[in-house]
Amino acid sequence: MVNTLEASVQQILKDIEFPAFSQQIQNLMTVDHQDQSAQELAELVLQDFGLTLKVLQVANSFQYNRSSRSIDSVSRAIMVMGVKTVQSLASTLLFFDHYQKRSIALKRLMLLSMLSAHHADGAATAMHFKEKEEAQLAGMFRNLGEVLVACHFPSHYARISVETQSGANPPARACLRTLGFTYEGLAKAIGKHWKLPTKITQMWTPAENGRLDDLSALAQFGHDTTTVMYRRTSGDFPARLQLLSMQHGHRLGLTDEAIEQIIDKAVDDTKPLFTMLGMTVAGVRVGPAPAGRAPTDGKPADGKPATAPVHGTVR
Repeated sequence: MVNTLEASVQQILKDIEFPAFSQQIQNLMTVDHQDQSAQELAELVLQDFGLTLKVLQVANSFQYNRSSRSIDSVSRAIMVMGVKTVQSLASTLLFFDHYQKRSIALKRLMLLSMLSAHHADGAATAMHFKEKEEAQLAGMFRNLGEVLVACHFPSHYARISVETQSGANPPARACLRTLGFTYEGLAKAIGKHWKLPTKITQMWTPAENGRLDDLSALAQFGHDTTTVMYRRTSGDFPARLQLLSMQHGHRLGLTDEAIEQIIDKAVDDTKPLFTMLGMTVAGVRVGPAPAGRAPTDGKPADGKPATAPVHGTVR
């Protein structure tokens, strides 16, 4: 049994695929935003052919490119979108692709993380947060600890999932009992190894006086919205919306209507990615869609309920 944080970190670092991936993340995250950084970022992305294709594919989507001119190079993507946007996009896609291909359970978990990223981005737009790219990146990485446990300690993850499935035990308690540390503790340790910015890693630290900084609050909103809407099996849609409004509405200045629009936009924005992977939002949802509104996310392609679901509760 894994019983210490340090031992678990060392075990993850010894994974045969982890060092190269870890170095890529470090290189991307340490690019500064000065004039010379555009060339440095382009060179880093171009080193990975698969990442280059994915960056260009997303850069040409309606979300990023609404002109009639195609973005046909990484350099042009940086010129049109900016260094910070491409840096965030490349980091998000690299993180997503590395883990989604390792198992069907991780693919679902990474798709849920992508929804969280878009929820955080939508909230950042609604509250006019200046660093939207950082909000999306923070939303994507918010669930890093769970992803790492699911990938590197699957038997322990299965045990934690069983304990948290009914909502009787919060993830933190189940993690401490099974692992000896929390998802957030592991995420922070690996985040430091990757040299993630402090403003990102601080989202895994309990807030002083119970109030999160804006970036951490946006990441938590993204995470909680995904959990409430896709990982819970109780409560109709209005009840779930009301819960999110109570938790985050005042802090982020979001109305019920704004939250609902953020949820719908995240589904629309991630639909091409889900389709490319042969998945739907319904396919990663735990249980049926909440009652109280017309379904907007379709049905699994095979018409069958999802198997091996990932579970979680708001914390």
